[in-house]
Amino acid sequence: MTPARVLIADDDRLVRAIFADALRAEGYDVAVAANGVEALARLEAEPFDLLLTDLLMPEMDGLELLERAKQLLPGLDVMVLTSVSTAEPAVRALRSGAFHHLVKPLDPEALQLEVHRCLENRRLMAENAELRRYQQLLGAAQRITACLEMDRLHPLAVDTLAAQTLADAAVLFRPAADRPGLELLAARNLPDPQAENLAELLW
Repeated sequence: MTPARVLIADDDRLVRAIFADALRAEGYDVAVAANGVEALARLEAEPFDLLLTDLLMPEMDGLELLERAKQLLPGLDVMVLTSVSTAEPAVRALRSGAFHHLVKPLDPEALQLEVHRCLENRRLMAENAELRRYQQLLGAAQRITACLEMDRLHPLAVDTLAAQTLADAAVLFRPAADRPGLELLAARNLPDPQAENLAELLW
């Protein structure tokens, strides 16, 4: 199983080293960045599962990094750390899409626990999404097999195909019985003239 990849962004070299060592001891693949600009460049170049960022950093602070990281990678989990104990930074971070807000000083064991909780939540969410996809596919298959009317079956099959493949348009052809070429059975989001032209190209 591929280990989760974690990027730590903090301008404090000692904090980076302590947190990186703690997470590597748990089996995570860890990279570090000294500021937000460097962290964003790493995110643009490599895939990560979790970004752990300090809020107060030079060049680009943690909130700006959080917002730009979520724009770049909407599925990325982000946890923010700060030595500021007021609620405002935490609220702003959570509203910007952070999974959690942690207050320094934070001992390595507590960090390990919070990172594990975040990544376990990520794993469960992915499993639930996959389960929902299979349930939707099963439901679509049951609707198709339960349909006994041919004039309804073809549009239902095309709609199901488009929905399951996230396609903008879909068409269903079969070889024509009385002439060379393909016969259009159903189309979704594609006018009949375009579908007929497609049939000629495919034949």
